Amino acid sequence: MANEITINTTLRINKGSLKRNFSDSFSADMDGEHRGGGTIAVTDTPVLLEVPTELGSKGVGRFTNTSVNPIHIGRFDTPTFYGTVTLLAGESAVFRVYDDELYAVCNSSGGGVLDYEIFEA
Repeated sequence: MANEITINTTLRINKGSLKRNFSDSFSADMDGEHRGGGTIAVTDTPVLLEVPTELGSKGVGRFTNTSVNPIHIGRFDTPTFYGTVTLLAGESAVFRVYDDELYAVCNSSGGGVLDYEIFEA
């Protein structure tokens, strides 16, 4: 089968004279039926977003910040964390995952909680 994954995005901005509307949709093939992820505590030390080995190739990921503090997702090359995505409290993001290893960091006191799933594609 093809196009087992569909992602729809919409962005609307209406601030003073700045008005923008954008929407898009794309589909992706899913090679297998595996997924990995879970709910993890995130601190100021980079935490690896673990994915089971049966997940042949990483494809599309869904990430939700269920805490009140910002969470950053990115790469970690000891000792430097390179954040590429920031999720504020309650925010979610869906994007393709190409890195073999993704990490999360929360630099706020009390840390954060990230719920995520990465689907095989």
